[in-house]
Amino acid sequence: MSLIRNDLHFGRFTLECSARQLRRGAEPIVIPPKAFDLLLFLAVNPGRPLLKDEIMAAVWEGSIVEESNLTQNIFLLRKALAPDGTAIIKTLPGRGYQFSAQVTEAPASISAAPSAPLLAATQTIVQTRVLYEEDTEERIS
Repeated sequence: MSLIRNDLHFGRFTLECSARQLRRGAEPIVIPPKAFDLLLFLAVNPGRPLLKDEIMAAVWEGSIVEESNLTQNIFLLRKALAPDGTAIIKTLPGRGYQFSAQVTEAPASISAAPSAPLLAATQTIVQTRVLYEEDTEERIS
C-alpha cells in the first residue's frame, strides 16, 4: 500500500497517516495495525465499491489469509467509529464494502509527529514484518 503522509479527515475523525493513529476530535482511538491499514485503504477510496478480493490483496499483500480476517477488522473499525461505524463503512452483500464518508486531505499537523514510544513500536512492527517475510522466503526456497 502506498505511503500517505497527509492527514485524512472524515466526519469527526482524523487519520494521522504519518503517526498511524486514528482520532475522534482530539481523542486517540486505539486500533490494531491491520485495522489501521484497512481503514486507510477504505478512506483513500471513498465512495468506490471495493470487492473483498481487492481489499484483501491491498491490505494483506502477499499474505495468505482467510476472509474472516477482513470481516473481523471491519467489525473492529465499526466499533471504533461508533456510533457512525455502520454508516461510514457500508456492506455490499456478497461483494465487499464501501467507505461512504466524505474524505478531505490536509497536511499532517505538527502535533501529529509520533512520540518516542509510538515511533519505537512502529519500527518494531516494520522490523518484525521484514524478518517474517525473509524467514518465509527462506522456507520457500
